Amino acid sequence: MMGPGIMLIPFFVFPLLVVMSVVAWRSPPRPYTLMWFFGIQFAAFFVDVSFWGNGIRFLLAVATFALAIMLEVACRKLPRGQMFVAVSALIVSIAWYIAVICVCESASV
Repeated sequence: MMGPGIMLIPFFVFPLLVVMSVVAWRSPPRPYTLMWFFGIQFAAFFVDVSFWGNGIRFLLAVATFALAIMLEVACRKLPRGQMFVAVSALIVSIAWYIAVICVCESASV
């Protein structure tokens, strides 16, 4: 169970975050909440998500900022490239959900 959770992050989430940052950089104007989203991704290196409390807080933060990016893109009527970034942020948060649930479930055995 822990294998899929750990393998999902470096082989799926990290490349998607790199693509998101390139697309966001190339098509201004950028969503302001994207900086917070990338900050939360960086904070994942310092958070022990094998505990349910930390994992749930991390998931709520990632999901909140993914929804904030979608809302900002819709409200500011940003270009299509930024809509790709918003949808990718939602996909990253779903991937983090799967990874954290797998890691927490295997740690609690």
